[in-house]
Amino acid sequence: MKRALGSDSWMLFSARQTIASGTCDFAWRARFGPIGLIFVCDALEDGVARLDVMALRVIPIARTPPTPALAHGELRRYLAELTWAPTPFSPIHRFAGVSMARTSWWSVLGLAKALSKSSSP
Repeated sequence: MKRALGSDSWMLFSARQTIASGTCDFAWRARFGPIGLIFVCDALEDGVARLDVMALRVIPIARTPPTPALAHGELRRYLAELTWAPTPFSPIHRFAGVSMARTSWWSVLGLAKALSKSSSP
């Protein structure tokens, strides 16, 4: 991760990402800075978009309010990140005898339809 757009130096960080296969949810959590003091959460959970930067996980440095524009961006990121979790696209994926692929496909198709309506003039 770069410290600034024009910077030549890079900053080490560690991150963990979780992607839901049955709903449009994901969470990317990263730590960086001296001994991981800075915490970033970029997420779409239960339909609520979130982008927070905190020190020591409790002191807010930057917090983006949940706006429709943020939700729109996080939904697009979820669709892009699905390549890392191909389970929703698997026609043979089953959990407890219920096909999750159909549910996931309908979620993704509904999301794509909503995105195309919201981005059209």
